[in-house]
Formats: sequence, structure tokens, C-alpha cells
Amino acid sequence: MRSTLIKKILRGLFVILCAGLGVALAAGIFEWYLLSEPDAAIPFFTLFLVYIGSSLVFGLIGLVFSTGAVNTIVEHCTHLFRRLEKLPFPKLCSAVICLIFGLIIAALLTNILRFMGSPIFTTTFCAILYLSLG
Repeated sequence: MRSTLIKKILRGLFVILCAGLGVALAAGIFEWYLLSEPDAAIPFFTLFLVYIGSSLVFGLIGLVFSTGAVNTIVEHCTHLFRRLEKLPFPKLCSAVICLIFGLIIAALLTNILRFMGSPIFTTTFCAILYLSLG
């Protein structure tokens, strides 16, 4: 029962994530439209319908794909937990300590990088730095 409850919660979170992705995509499309047509005025009712429609469409797409995605995620997580249970404690502690040190180094380096040039470059490079050192 506990496993099915967790799967239902994960399915709900996946659907909410997909609906949020639809709203973010609609917001990005409106921003691009307003950049190309700066004098254009979009009525509130149109914004409302597009945001609600895109969240419903993406939420339904997420609902269709949620069962397979959640089953895959749960399967990979149980495989990971089984591997972590077999890992010796000193090796696990050293891995966690090295992860923490890597994230600290990445945080210190991103503070230095933020003073450099364009924000698009620095943000991208900081994300790559966190992924590689974390």
C-alpha cells in the first residue's frame, strides 16, 4: 500500500510539473511576441485562456506519460538504494564528504565568475561547474 501511495503522489507531482511547464512555455511565447511587437496589447481574457489551456494540455500529456515515468523513476531509485546498501560505510562517508567539498568549491568559484562579462555566459558556466563538481 505504501508503494502505491508514493506512486500516486509522484504521479500527481509529475502532472503538476507538466502543467507548470505548459504555463512557462506560454509565458515565454508571450514574451517573445511582446519583444517582436512592443506596442501590442494582449487582452487579459486571452492571457487567461492561453495560460489555462496550456496548463490543461500539458497536464493531460503529463497524465498520459506519468505512469511510465513514475515506474521508471521508482525502479531506478530502488536499484540505487540496493547499491547504496551494499556500499561499505567508510566509502559512503568519503563520497559524501567529497561531494560536500565539491559543492563548496563550486559555490566559491561561481562567486568569482559572477563578476565576469555577460550574465548568460556566467549562469551557464556556473551551472556546468555545479554539475561537474557536485
